Amino acid sequence: PAFIIFCNQYLGILLASLPYLVIVYLLYKVFVIKNRHLSVMKRLSDLNYKMSKLDDGAMPLTIRSISDLFCQLSTEIFQAEMPGVKIGCAFRFRTDLGFTTVARKGHLSAAREENTKPLADDSLLSKVLHDPKYMRHRAFIISDTAEAFRDDLTDSNRHIHPYCDEDKSLIVSRVFAYDPNSKTGPEGGRDQLIGIFYITADSTNAFGRNVVDLHIFLRDYLNMIVLRVLDENQRNSRLEAQHG
Repeated sequence: PAFIIFCNQYLGILLASLPYLVIVYLLYKVFVIKNRHLSVMKRLSDLNYKMSKLDDGAMPLTIRSISDLFCQLSTEIFQAEMPGVKIGCAFRFRTDLGFTTVARKGHLSAAREENTKPLADDSLLSKVLHDPKYMRHRAFIISDTAEAFRDDLTDSNRHIHPYCDEDKSLIVSRVFAYDPNSKTGPEGGRDQLIGIFYITADSTNAFGRNVVDLHIFLRDYLNMIVLRVLDENQRNSRLEAQHG
Protein backbone atom coordinates (compact mmCIF):
# COMPACT_ATOMS: atom_id res chain seq x y z
CA PRO A 1 0.00 0.00 0.00
CA ALA A 2 2.79 2.44 0.84
CA PHE A 3 4.35 1.80 -2.55
CA ILE A 4 1.01 2.40 -4.27
CA ILE A 5 0.52 5.66 -2.35
CA PHE A 6 4.02 6.75 -3.32
CA CYS A 7 3.34 5.96 -6.99
CA ASN A 8 0.07 7.85 -6.92
CA GLN A 9 1.77 10.86 -5.33
CA TYR A 10 4.58 10.73 -7.89
CA LEU A 11 2.08 10.44 -10.73
CA GLY A 12 0.14 13.38 -9.34
CA ILE A 13 3.28 15.52 -9.18
CA LEU A 14 4.21 14.48 -12.72
CA LEU A 15 0.77 15.36 -14.09
CA ALA A 16 0.79 18.68 -12.25
CA SER A 17 4.21 19.48 -13.71
CA LEU A 18 3.31 18.43 -17.25
CA PRO A 19 2.17 21.90 -18.46
CA TYR A 20 5.44 23.40 -17.21
CA LEU A 21 7.46 20.65 -18.89
CA VAL A 22 5.65 21.36 -22.16
CA ILE A 23 6.45 25.06 -21.83
CA VAL A 24 10.13 24.30 -21.14
CA TYR A 25 10.25 21.98 -24.15
CA LEU A 26 8.64 24.60 -26.42
CA LEU A 27 11.03 27.27 -25.22
CA TYR A 28 13.92 24.94 -25.92
CA LYS A 29 12.62 24.31 -29.46
CA VAL A 30 12.23 28.04 -30.05
CA PHE A 31 15.80 28.58 -28.82
CA VAL A 32 17.15 25.85 -31.12
CA ILE A 33 15.21 27.10 -34.14
CA LYS A 34 16.24 30.69 -33.50
CA ASN A 35 19.91 29.76 -33.18
CA ARG A 36 19.72 27.67 -36.34
CA HIS A 37 18.03 30.51 -38.19
CA LEU A 38 20.70 32.98 -37.07
CA SER A 39 23.44 30.55 -38.07
CA VAL A 40 21.94 30.15 -41.56
CA MET A 41 21.52 33.90 -41.97
CA LYS A 42 25.13 34.49 -40.92
CA ARG A 43 26.38 32.05 -43.54
CA LEU A 44 24.11 33.50 -46.22
CA SER A 45 25.57 36.90 -45.42
CA ASP A 46 29.06 35.41 -45.71
CA LEU A 47 28.13 33.94 -49.10
CA ASN A 48 26.89 37.30 -50.34
CA TYR A 49 30.01 39.08 -49.06
CA LYS A 50 32.45 36.65 -50.68
CA MET A 51 30.58 36.64 -53.98
CA SER A 52 30.61 40.45 -54.00
CA LYS A 53 34.41 40.36 -53.77
CA LEU A 54 34.90 38.46 -57.01
CA ASP A 55 35.92 41.63 -58.82
CA ASP A 56 38.87 42.14 -56.47
CA GLY A 57 41.01 39.79 -58.54
CA ALA A 58 41.87 37.57 -55.57
CA MET A 59 40.87 34.47 -57.54
CA PRO A 60 40.51 33.66 -61.24
CA LEU A 61 37.01 34.01 -62.63
CA THR A 62 36.63 30.50 -64.01
CA ILE A 63 33.69 28.11 -63.75
CA ARG A 64 35.74 25.67 -61.71
CA SER A 65 37.14 28.18 -59.20
CA ILE A 66 33.84 29.98 -58.66
CA SER A 67 31.91 26.71 -58.36
CA ASP A 68 34.43 25.37 -55.88
CA LEU A 69 33.99 28.37 -53.58
CA PHE A 70 30.23 28.44 -54.02
CA CYS A 71 29.80 24.74 -53.21
CA GLN A 72 31.90 25.14 -50.06
CA LEU A 73 29.72 28.04 -48.87
CA SER A 74 26.52 26.20 -49.83
CA THR A 75 27.64 23.20 -47.81
CA GLU A 76 28.15 25.41 -44.75
CA ILE A 77 24.71 26.98 -45.20
CA PHE A 78 22.89 23.66 -45.47
CA GLN A 79 24.96 22.21 -42.63
CA ALA A 80 23.75 25.08 -40.43
CA GLU A 81 20.16 24.38 -41.51
CA MET A 82 20.51 20.61 -40.93
CA PRO A 83 23.11 20.17 -38.14
CA GLY A 84 22.31 16.52 -37.55
CA VAL A 85 23.14 15.49 -41.12
CA LYS A 86 26.44 15.34 -43.02
CA ILE A 87 25.96 17.59 -46.04
CA GLY A 88 27.73 17.66 -49.38
CA CYS A 89 27.45 19.86 -52.44
CA ALA A 90 28.42 19.34 -56.08
CA PHE A 91 28.03 21.09 -59.40
CA ARG A 92 28.14 19.51 -62.85
CA PHE A 93 28.81 21.85 -65.76
CA ARG A 94 28.01 21.12 -69.37
CA THR A 95 31.09 20.35 -71.50
CA ASP A 96 31.68 18.52 -74.76
CA LEU A 97 31.93 15.30 -72.73
CA GLY A 98 28.61 15.76 -70.93
CA PHE A 99 27.80 17.18 -67.51
CA THR A 100 31.20 17.18 -65.83
CA THR A 101 31.71 17.59 -62.08
CA VAL A 102 33.64 20.84 -61.61
CA ALA A 103 33.13 21.24 -57.86
CA ARG A 104 32.57 18.86 -54.95
CA LYS A 105 32.61 19.94 -51.29
CA GLY A 106 31.50 18.93 -47.81
CA HIS A 107 30.83 15.28 -47.01
CA LEU A 108 31.89 14.11 -50.48
CA SER A 109 35.29 12.50 -50.81
CA ALA A 110 37.81 14.28 -53.01
CA ALA A 111 38.92 10.81 -54.15
CA ARG A 112 35.73 10.59 -56.21
CA GLU A 113 37.56 12.68 -58.81
CA GLU A 114 39.48 9.55 -59.87
CA ASN A 115 36.31 7.59 -60.66
CA THR A 116 33.63 10.11 -61.57
CA LYS A 117 32.65 10.32 -65.23
CA PRO A 118 30.60 13.00 -67.00
CA LEU A 119 26.86 12.47 -66.93
CA ALA A 120 25.80 11.61 -70.47
CA ASP A 121 22.85 13.14 -72.27
CA ASP A 122 21.23 9.73 -72.58
CA SER A 123 21.21 9.11 -68.79
CA LEU A 124 17.75 9.05 -67.31
CA LEU A 125 18.48 11.95 -64.96
CA SER A 126 19.56 14.12 -67.87
CA LYS A 127 16.47 13.13 -69.83
CA VAL A 128 14.22 14.02 -66.89
CA LEU A 129 15.91 17.39 -66.47
CA HIS A 130 15.47 18.12 -70.18
CA ASP A 131 11.90 16.82 -70.42
CA PRO A 132 9.42 19.69 -71.05
CA LYS A 133 6.87 17.88 -68.84
CA TYR A 134 9.06 18.50 -65.79
CA MET A 135 10.29 22.01 -66.57
CA ARG A 136 7.99 23.57 -63.99
CA HIS A 137 9.54 21.39 -61.26
CA ARG A 138 12.04 23.71 -59.62
CA ALA A 139 13.93 20.90 -57.88
CA PHE A 140 13.90 17.13 -57.53
CA ILE A 141 14.24 15.36 -54.18
CA ILE A 142 15.76 11.88 -54.44
CA SER A 143 15.05 10.37 -51.03
CA ASP A 144 17.00 7.15 -51.56
CA THR A 145 19.84 7.29 -54.07
CA ALA A 146 20.51 3.55 -53.88
CA GLU A 147 16.97 2.91 -55.06
CA ALA A 148 17.29 5.65 -57.68
CA PHE A 149 20.53 4.08 -58.88
CA ARG A 150 18.79 0.75 -59.38
CA ASP A 151 16.24 2.61 -61.53
CA ASP A 152 19.06 4.35 -63.48
CA LEU A 153 18.20 7.80 -62.10
CA THR A 154 21.73 8.61 -60.97
CA ASP A 155 25.14 8.20 -62.60
CA SER A 156 26.81 4.83 -62.28
CA ASN A 157 29.77 6.07 -60.20
CA ARG A 158 27.72 7.39 -57.34
CA HIS A 159 27.38 4.13 -55.43
CA ILE A 160 30.76 2.52 -56.00
CA HIS A 161 32.37 1.53 -52.70
CA PRO A 162 33.58 3.31 -50.59
CA TYR A 163 31.43 6.35 -51.41
CA CYS A 164 27.95 4.83 -51.19
CA ASP A 165 27.34 6.19 -47.68
CA GLU A 166 28.15 9.80 -48.56
CA ASP A 167 25.07 10.72 -50.56
CA LYS A 168 22.10 8.60 -49.60
CA SER A 169 19.68 11.36 -50.55
CA LEU A 170 19.85 14.37 -52.87
CA ILE A 171 18.21 17.58 -53.96
CA VAL A 172 18.89 18.27 -57.62
CA SER A 173 18.10 21.35 -59.70
CA ARG A 174 18.97 22.82 -63.09
CA VAL A 175 21.26 25.69 -64.01
CA PHE A 176 20.20 27.46 -67.20
CA ALA A 177 21.58 29.82 -69.83
CA TYR A 178 19.66 31.76 -72.43
CA ASP A 179 19.42 29.97 -75.76
CA PRO A 180 17.55 31.61 -78.66
CA ASN A 181 17.04 28.21 -80.29
CA SER A 182 15.33 26.58 -77.30
CA LYS A 183 11.70 26.84 -76.23
CA THR A 184 11.68 24.56 -73.22
CA GLY A 185 12.51 26.88 -70.33
CA PRO A 186 11.03 26.51 -66.81
CA GLU A 187 8.42 29.16 -67.60
CA GLY A 188 8.05 28.27 -71.25
CA GLY A 189 10.96 30.56 -72.10
CA ARG A 190 14.14 30.01 -74.05
CA ASP A 191 16.66 28.32 -71.78
CA GLN A 192 19.40 25.77 -72.22
CA LEU A 193 20.47 23.39 -69.47
CA ILE A 194 24.15 24.08 -68.74
CA GLY A 195 24.56 22.63 -65.25
CA ILE A 196 23.19 20.46 -62.45
CA PHE A 197 23.36 21.60 -58.82
CA TYR A 198 23.36 18.95 -56.07
CA ILE A 199 22.95 19.07 -52.30
CA THR A 200 23.59 15.67 -50.70
CA ALA A 201 23.06 14.03 -47.31
CA ASP A 202 24.47 10.91 -45.70
CA SER A 203 21.04 9.56 -44.72
CA THR A 204 17.96 8.58 -46.67
CA ASN A 205 14.86 10.80 -46.58
CA ALA A 206 16.99 13.66 -45.23
CA PHE A 207 15.37 16.41 -47.28
CA GLY A 208 11.83 17.70 -47.03
CA ARG A 209 9.88 20.41 -48.79
CA ASN A 210 10.95 22.83 -46.05
CA VAL A 211 14.49 23.10 -47.48
CA VAL A 212 13.58 23.27 -51.17
CA ASP A 213 13.33 27.07 -51.13
CA LEU A 214 16.82 27.33 -49.63
CA HIS A 215 18.17 25.02 -52.32
CA ILE A 216 16.47 27.03 -55.07
CA PHE A 217 17.81 30.29 -53.64
CA LEU A 218 21.35 28.91 -53.79
CA ARG A 219 20.76 27.49 -57.27
CA ASP A 220 19.55 30.89 -58.52
CA TYR A 221 22.58 32.56 -56.98
CA LEU A 222 24.92 30.01 -58.59
CA ASN A 223 23.11 30.43 -61.90
CA MET A 224 23.70 34.18 -61.77
CA ILE A 225 27.40 33.75 -60.98
CA VAL A 226 27.94 31.14 -63.71
CA LEU A 227 26.29 33.35 -66.34
CA ARG A 228 28.45 36.24 -65.21
CA VAL A 229 31.61 34.17 -65.63
CA LEU A 230 30.51 32.97 -69.07
CA ASP A 231 29.75 36.54 -70.16
CA GLU A 232 33.13 37.70 -68.85
CA ASN A 233 34.92 34.92 -70.71
CA GLN A 234 33.10 35.74 -73.94
CA ARG A 235 33.94 39.42 -73.54
CA ASN A 236 37.61 38.61 -72.99
CA SER A 237 37.63 36.31 -76.02
CA ARG A 238 36.20 39.05 -78.22
CA LEU A 239 38.80 41.53 -76.96
CA GLU A 240 41.61 39.07 -77.62
CA ALA A 241 40.27 38.44 -81.13
CA GLN A 242 40.09 42.16 -81.84
CA HIS A 243 43.67 42.75 -80.69
CA GLY A 244 45.04 39.50 -82.03
